[in-house]
Amino acid sequence: MKLTQLLAVLVLGTVAHASQLTDAIQKDMESLKGNDAALATASSAGAEASQHYDHLKNDVLPLIQGAKARYEADVTAFNMDSGAVGSAINTHNANQCMEEACAGAYNAERDRLNAQAEEIRSRARLLDQRRDGLTTMYQNLSTDTQETFAKMKQARADYDQALRGRKAIENDLYKLRVESAGCKVLLKATGQGTDEALKVRCGNVQFDGMESNLPAPPLDPPAS
Repeated sequence: MKLTQLLAVLVLGTVAHASQLTDAIQKDMESLKGNDAALATASSAGAEASQHYDHLKNDVLPLIQGAKARYEADVTAFNMDSGAVGSAINTHNANQCMEEACAGAYNAERDRLNAQAEEIRSRARLLDQRRDGLTTMYQNLSTDTQETFAKMKQARADYDQALRGRKAIENDLYKLRVESAGCKVLLKATGQGTDEALKVRCGNVQFDGMESNLPAPPLDPPAS
């Protein structure tokens, strides 16, 4: 078979494949746009989760720790006051007045100690409420932190999956670029290589340097 006949056969085959080639290139380019969106979404979700974790660590946790420190200081003061009142009550009860002459002072001291004991009981109830509140705050912080870690991990997994998908698209586009280049060579060899013909029949592949502006990958969560 002569060279011109061979080229004619190849061109016929190339033209028959041309619409499929152009469609495949277009499909991959659209997939690449979707991949850009997936990478950006994962990166944004990861950044948001990371920012929330920093808020929990730098803002929320110190507030809870401050409340805990104040609670512990108040518990220490309460224990001292409670012990003093309890000791005074024991002393009072051990020295009961049996004479009418001392009854007035004894009863006044009793009433004063009873008031102090009631104040101690009231403080104990408030401390219990604060303790329960601290427990709830720590539980909520733990839950929020774990959920934030999960979001960071998911964002990183989504980003890595999208990046693997991008590599597959790029590999496919590279193969299509080779086919497109071969198509253009054949069309030019037969005198059919006008700019419009090359674009319509062989596809217009413009995808060099696609990785230059990828969004930053999400951060992994800190070690628990």
